[in-house]
Amino acid sequence: PHQVHSSHVEIARAGHVHPDTDGLFTQAADIVLSLQVADCAPVYIYHPPSGWHGLVHAGWRGAANGIMAAGLNLLKEQGCPPAQLEIVIGNCIGQECYEVGPEVVANFPPAVWVPGQDDRAQLDLSAALNGQLVEGGVSPQNIYISPVCTVCDNRCHSYRRDGAKAGRM
Repeated sequence: PHQVHSSHVEIARAGHVHPDTDGLFTQAADIVLSLQVADCAPVYIYHPPSGWHGLVHAGWRGAANGIMAAGLNLLKEQGCPPAQLEIVIGNCIGQECYEVGPEVVANFPPAVWVPGQDDRAQLDLSAALNGQLVEGGVSPQNIYISPVCTVCDNRCHSYRRDGAKAGRM
């Protein structure tokens, strides 16, 4: 996918670049899905009965604009009930390192952020995504959340920590 921090998801087509897309899904065993992250969350979604699977690049913009709902809706259209999905929210920026302004935090429920200094807040991106998935019908016991913060763990690439010279995972 050509990721742009959107809420757009598509069914992957072999050998095709998907412009303006932050989530790809397939049932084909011969299509390898990939994406790049450096603080945003990689979200892996799998429907065991059918073999449908997907990868979603979820930063605050995608989360605020409904990328989790878009992915769940695409899978529902393919006959994959959310309660049967297995999901991993991968390494991403942790709440303790994710200071955001009021224009960002206004997009999220108070349960996923805590007040910071002045008008700032500490956003828990993983919790926000988890909440959206559960709200969309995914069973909480089928969601695994990585505890690794990309800013704190030097094994990870982090745009917040390293700026423009940051690599991508």
